[in-house]
Amino acid sequence: MIQSVENAFHSSELMLALEPTESTINISHECGFFYMFLAIAVILFITQIRTVLEIIPSLLATAIRWKESLNLEASVRLSRDRDLVAICSIIPFCLTAYSFNLYEPTWMEALGPNTRLWIIFGMLGLFFGIRTLLEHMFKPRRVSLKSYKGVVRVAYSFFIILTIFLLSIAAWGTVFKMDYENMRNAMLWVSALTYMLYLVRKIQILNSCCSFFTGFLYLCALEILPTGVLVTSAVIF
Repeated sequence: MIQSVENAFHSSELMLALEPTESTINISHECGFFYMFLAIAVILFITQIRTVLEIIPSLLATAIRWKESLNLEASVRLSRDRDLVAICSIIPFCLTAYSFNLYEPTWMEALGPNTRLWIIFGMLGLFFGIRTLLEHMFKPRRVSLKSYKGVVRVAYSFFIILTIFLLSIAAWGTVFKMDYENMRNAMLWVSALTYMLYLVRKIQILNSCCSFFTGFLYLCALEILPTGVLVTSAVIF
């Protein structure tokens, strides 16, 4: 809005009232989503703080030793609480991926913010849905139910660990005003390293209950194939 000369130079100061630009609106909108993500993360943390604190030792043990995954599944209460926290982690994980563009292929650039956010939720749901289907299709023979539960559900433990890492980076970077691109790169590297550690632990569990060749084929079908498709869709398209 253009003001008159008298109003613009009121009190010997240049006062300009500019119409908000598209970039300003987008930045404001994205900041709103970021603060919404912080609010939801805080609410989930407060409501589940006791459960999170109780399972953290088991999660850390799972990351350090593969046998702890089987021990965690042997405890009905701990495995149930772990599954509940994993479900609660979906919202902050997806909002973090949205806020820092962790998944944003070229074809999503022309879409609106709300649409991009729903696509991220949908892609995560599709990814886990495909994995669940493959879990039932490619169950290795001669594997006990206890061992197979450890093979399948170790993904839930590392999903929680990854979400905690991403939230920590977001909080740390926000407090110390880190560069956005540096925060994004840190999140991508942490995601890759966490996923690699997850694969190592899963291979170790598989090797304990079946042959290496069977375990390798199972890993390719259940992990490498769907993850490769997801990464390819983000990098190439």
